[in-house]
Amino acid sequence: MLMNSSLAAHYNIARVLRLVWRNPGISRIELAERLGLNPSTVSNIVGELLERGLVNTLALADTLSAGRKKVPLAINAGHGSVGGVQVHSDFMRLVLVDLAGRELHRELVQGPADEGTLYARLRQACERLQERAAVLGTRVLGLGCGLPGIVDPVQGTILQSIPLGITQPQPVSERMRPFFDLPLFLDNDANTCCWGELVASRAPPPNFMFILGEWRRSPARPSALITGIGVGLVLNGLVHHGRGFSAGEFRSVEWQPGNASQFSFEDARVDAARADRGLFLDVVRELARNTALTVHMLNLDQVYLGGFFDSEDAEVSEIFVSEIRRNWAYPTPPSCDVAFSSYGSFAVAFGAAGLFLERAFGDPGALAYLGLESGVPLLMQA
Repeated sequence: MLMNSSLAAHYNIARVLRLVWRNPGISRIELAERLGLNPSTVSNIVGELLERGLVNTLALADTLSAGRKKVPLAINAGHGSVGGVQVHSDFMRLVLVDLAGRELHRELVQGPADEGTLYARLRQACERLQERAAVLGTRVLGLGCGLPGIVDPVQGTILQSIPLGITQPQPVSERMRPFFDLPLFLDNDANTCCWGELVASRAPPPNFMFILGEWRRSPARPSALITGIGVGLVLNGLVHHGRGFSAGEFRSVEWQPGNASQFSFEDARVDAARADRGLFLDVVRELARNTALTVHMLNLDQVYLGGFFDSEDAEVSEIFVSEIRRNWAYPTPPSCDVAFSSYGSFAVAFGAAGLFLERAFGDPGALAYLGLESGVPLLMQA
């Protein structure tokens, strides 16, 4: 079946946008070659995107031949901004980035979030980011949001969240639409960290794990703080959600029944780990033992550590490296590396912005996400 010409046009526009976004400096000729499109089709698409201000030309680059010079292209990073929101049970982290993923603003907003306050907190986040964007002279094109728990990113729904006390599905994107009439994408907080690393690197490893460490209130003892570990998985370059969207939910294989934490230690010891270096490293070792098992079963290339993990903490990274090696059965060393997140404690918020960018530059609806009228490109035929 032949694709409708308007749908084909939107599809090709999305392909061109993504390739320009991922490869700043690419030329029209290279776009046509890599996408298998007629050069005139690419020229028409690029011309419209230049006119609309979504793409810029860079300084001319010489070709290897004596013919015409290639004109390098890049996304106009100043076309708009993207918000990233981390919702934690005790605070929110907010960021604004441009379309190249560069930081424009970040802030920590204190205050609890749970089932009863979630929508008020999200409205607060939207208001603060739009106010800040106005001060910076940019416009917010949309938001990404990372939340703890099981999240359906397709429908924009939180299915369940122990940290937020949510036991019934919450259609967040739908309920926020009357208040925030811009695209809003959700995902689990550890998964958004994966999106952040995918955006941060021009050549991300195809198979990796992101381990997000957070201090959270204990459901059994609200006065206590316990470790909250979330895991995101990228397999063959794609974030893996699993059936039911629960991939990455972590509980140690050494966990003991009755513990509020995800580990084998008594809750009081996990609570004390925040201030006790020795106890903290004991928790890290148990986490690393669990990580090593997954690394080798899935043949992962990389493990990223984010959240409360300090990028200067060489002892923590060495524990993970040591456990990955110890769990390996063959004489040649394992090929999996350990690295800290590109964004530190703001990994979820930046990752949430990365989620929006990945969707905006990888979907046939990209033009709508990026603030352009969906009907404009219909003149461009495939």
